[in-house]
Amino acid sequence: MKLSSLLELGYQVHTSVSLQDEFEGAYVGDLLSVVMKSAESGNLLVTILCNLNTVAVAVLIDIPVVLFTENDEVPQNIIDKANQEQIAIFSTKKKSVDVIKELVKQEII
Repeated sequence: MKLSSLLELGYQVHTSVSLQDEFEGAYVGDLLSVVMKSAESGNLLVTILCNLNTVAVAVLIDIPVVLFTENDEVPQNIIDKANQEQIAIFSTKKKSVDVIKELVKQEII
């Protein structure tokens, strides 16, 4: 699925990556050690954990996009690092469970 599909749902984009880039499937997790073990390359990562370590884990396991939930502001240092690593960062005030319901309903995942 293209990153632009996340914009169409009203999620805020914070990075300058191409919205034509794609992801496949999704993983929801807030414990990064579990994300490292269970998420798959190419997944969308949905998490409330808005910090630099989340970007580092995305790079490590080749996750192209992170969606921070229950959050509308992303610190500039996270945006800068994500841009440097070409990781797309989106955010929403919605809860993770509501995001997943929405992505399934819209047949994005």
